[in-house]
Amino acid sequence: MERYEITVDDSAFEDDEPEREPQEKLKLKSTVSKRKGRGFSSVAEAPGLGSITHFDSLSSSSMGRAMQSVEGWTLFVTGLHEEIGEEQLLDLFSEHGSVKSVRLSLDHRTGFVKGYALVDFSDYHEALQAKETLDGSLFLDCPMRVDFAFVKPSFE
Repeated sequence: MERYEITVDDSAFEDDEPEREPQEKLKLKSTVSKRKGRGFSSVAEAPGLGSITHFDSLSSSSMGRAMQSVEGWTLFVTGLHEEIGEEQLLDLFSEHGSVKSVRLSLDHRTGFVKGYALVDFSDYHEALQAKETLDGSLFLDCPMRVDFAFVKPSFE
């Protein structure tokens, strides 16, 4: 058996400019800013957003800007009592038109309703009538807020 001796030239693995690497790291670190939490400290600091001061909200100003979803015309109902049932909500909204579906979100820990629901109508005018009639009304001693779940954004 023959023995071969392998020699490795370590000079090929050495950096030609060892002082350049720390400068690049310092430059990169100076451009990075650490931020904690959601939303950070200011919206105006976010690159590309400028100074945003207006956000869409669920209010009566969304009337006329409603958008149809895949399910139909969806109403977002908030302020519901925690012990309300789907049948009660279905009966309430069925007085204003044909309801396609009612979806209640339950708290997994307690089993009670989280306080909001999505109600789907097939016809826009029926959904609008239900919204106008039931928005602000009391149901099980709780004031309900009803608005369209999907609205066109307004850039005013």
